[in-house]
Amino acid sequence: MLGRMHMHYMDLLQGDIDDRISLIRQFSGFRHNIQSIGHASMVIVYVACGIVIVAAALAGLLISLQT
Repeated sequence: MLGRMHMHYMDLLQGDIDDRISLIRQFSGFRHNIQSIGHASMVIVYVACGIVIVAAALAGLLISLQT
């Protein structure tokens, strides 16, 4: 009887550990997805800034050529 109860508690404990590991893996994957989205949006911001800088340089060049 005592051995069977001990095994039952060990099974419950192992199930709890497995659940926690699963949650940790899900959170790690979610965090990784957020980071990759963050990197993608940073690339978009850098490209947009580059386009603005090039446009400003071209506008300055055109203005200086007109005078």
